[in-house]
Amino acid sequence: MVQLNAGTCSPTPRAVFNRVTALRQRQAESPTEFQWRDAWSLLRQSRRALASYLHGAESAFALLPNVTVALNIAAAALDFPAGAEILTSDHEYGSILTLFRRLAKHRGWSVKIAEMPSKIEDPEQLVHAFAGAISPATQVLAFSHVSSPSGLVFPAKALVALAKKRGLISIIDGAHAPGQVEVNLTDIDADFYAANCHKWMMAPASVGFLHAGPRHKLAAKSIVSSWGYGYTPDEAEHDAFPGSTRWQYDLEFHGTIDRSPQMVLEEVVNFRQEIGGNAAVFARVQQLSSELRDRLASVHLSPLLPHDRRLVGTMTAFVLPEKYQAGGGFIALPGDSPAQQLQRRLWDRHRIECPTTVCAGKVFLRVSTAWFNTVEELDRLAGALRQEL
Repeated sequence: MVQLNAGTCSPTPRAVFNRVTALRQRQAESPTEFQWRDAWSLLRQSRRALASYLHGAESAFALLPNVTVALNIAAAALDFPAGAEILTSDHEYGSILTLFRRLAKHRGWSVKIAEMPSKIEDPEQLVHAFAGAISPATQVLAFSHVSSPSGLVFPAKALVALAKKRGLISIIDGAHAPGQVEVNLTDIDADFYAANCHKWMMAPASVGFLHAGPRHKLAAKSIVSSWGYGYTPDEAEHDAFPGSTRWQYDLEFHGTIDRSPQMVLEEVVNFRQEIGGNAAVFARVQQLSSELRDRLASVHLSPLLPHDRRLVGTMTAFVLPEKYQAGGGFIALPGDSPAQQLQRRLWDRHRIECPTTVCAGKVFLRVSTAWFNTVEELDRLAGALRQEL
């Protein structure tokens, strides 16, 4: 099979898989010891490795199952009177738009969608588009670091600076950023930054995080009532669970679940370094992205974005022909849409995993070129598309 969908979830490296399997073995043999004595130091090691890799504060990380949970926590921390506005873009992930719309409905707020330029050649265009959409009612600037449906890389630091200048809270959906683009959380300085580690960093599934800036950190509280409720979330280390602050305990601990995948981020980061680090990975995927564009040009597919590292990383969105554009403009494609049927045919007939996506009124084929993909696999995709389109 050909995996051109690391943007959803990457395969797990053998060293990481072996480590998480060994932890699960320990948990199965002595679950009380593992869950109540061993877990806390292992989770601290993971937070420390993540903080080092993403240049954030260890105490600002909460390890969570995925970015969706993290963004729900960030959204629940918002507290504005009726009439407030959340500003986001037309390149956002459907479930996160749903989150903001649901919250707005219950709080008497509104969600405003800023339209990004149809032709993007410079990141500054994105800053201008957001700046022009801010109104007196705007309280939150929420955007993706890397757009899930289009692969567009937003200038996170510049947009956070814009938010601060206008007195707005910044919330970043970084689901696709760690491992795909350079991420320096201290430099970006967002109020809330949420992401996954099981995409481009190649952690096991169910590893995400919330990184909260100091201005609004303590407003972020668990959306699940458990043993952390009643503690005053603060920076102090929890009395019974060394390695976790009371704030982290409140957000992370919700009864007995398997947190083994969240305990292996040190191995994830080490593996990343063993294959050459970010520099080697980014050089490899840029080469593959260039090869991909050449091959899909032969089947008359054009990329949405130019081959510019400032605007696109390892996911390239190709605009599908007109017959596949049914469903464009929705936050999710209907299951019986021509594009979804194409995606199923690529898997059923050719064993190629490659999704179709939708945003900004267009339908795309989104191709993830991870470092482990090969030129031969791109040839297979081009051949399959030649038959199917």
